[in-house]
Amino acid sequence: MTPSLVCIDASLGLKLVLHEPDSILAQSLWSEWKIRGMSLIAPMLWGYEVTSVIRNKVHRGQLPAEIEAEMIAAIPDRQRSISHVQKRQPRQ
Repeated sequence: MTPSLVCIDASLGLKLVLHEPDSILAQSLWSEWKIRGMSLIAPMLWGYEVTSVIRNKVHRGQLPAEIEAEMIAAIPDRQRSISHVQKRQPRQ
């Protein structure tokens, strides 16, 4: 049996590491997916989306500017982590 795929977006990923509304729900989902052996994927632009959200939160004063560079550096390299993202399917 092939494991089911779950595509995570930037907002869910950030709720796992930041204290935001619904962070507890995101952590519960993550735990459930792990228990069920779900395969997690992310869109090709996931790293860019996360970077944009982080920068916007700093700009709005929701995150301290001192941690912006560290958080962005922690985003997986787009080239090295290609196996962790959903590749675009060719048109048929």
